[in-house]
Amino acid sequence: MSRRVAVLGAGLAAEPHLAALRRRGHEVVAVATRDEGRAARVRDRFPGARRVWPPEDAFKDGADLALVLSPTGTHLDAVRAAAAHGADVIVEKPLEADLARARLLVETAEAAGIGLAVCYQHRAKAAGRALHDLVAGGGLGDVLGGTVHVPWWRPQSYYEEPGRGTYARDGGGVLITQAVHPLDLFLWTVGPPRRVMALAGTRSRTASASPTGPSSATACPPSATRWRRWSSAPCSRPSTSAGSPRSPAGTGRGRHDRAERGHAACSCRGCGGSSPHRESSPHREAA
Repeated sequence: MSRRVAVLGAGLAAEPHLAALRRRGHEVVAVATRDEGRAARVRDRFPGARRVWPPEDAFKDGADLALVLSPTGTHLDAVRAAAAHGADVIVEKPLEADLARARLLVETAEAAGIGLAVCYQHRAKAAGRALHDLVAGGGLGDVLGGTVHVPWWRPQSYYEEPGRGTYARDGGGVLITQAVHPLDLFLWTVGPPRRVMALAGTRSRTASASPTGPSSATACPPSATRWRRWSSAPCSRPSTSAGSPRSPAGTGRGRHDRAERGHAACSCRGCGGSSPHRESSPHREAA
């Protein structure tokens, strides 16, 4: 069945969606964007698409499906607009900028009786399906734990776009905007975890959000690594607590007592990667 689609937002994520819509024979009737250049790229594939603003106007042409590609912090309002017109919704990841707004978004769709899907395309790719089926079929035995390593990165120019890497717009940094894809594939494959340990840092980029969300972090010079306070990087301060398997006897819990002590390690060239910085340090504390 061909759908009449309203595209809300036409930035970086738009191109593969537009290509897929055209391949499947759907029609884009409106694109909600302030940017005429972005609207023109949509019309290259769908000449009949009308540029509109505000997004609510995208449903005046009878759209029955909304493709929400706008910044993360606007997704709830976009889904409310679609729900008011009875249009089904496909939302780009992440669902919203925080958990409370994400829950409201789902509740809005449920109350309106519209379809709602979040774009996690790795579940549909051949490699993702093969991994899921292999684990589900017992081909790897019992899964007792796992590690997700995501070597993806963005250049500084990515964060220079207004709002990029902020909590209000994006909900956080690279963990929620890029690494959420392999995390979703991992959870879909092995199921929800019982316990999580996390290490996060910001390398050579200036952004107002730390990788995972609001937290105190040590701001180091450019090209340095900024570790969040609860980082598992080795703690160089002595402790009076007993030793653990992760720290020699007499040095305390080492990696695990760092958050309680309230200091962070820094790998910047100024301190060689082993100095614990407190609030009195030349390295200022960033919210």
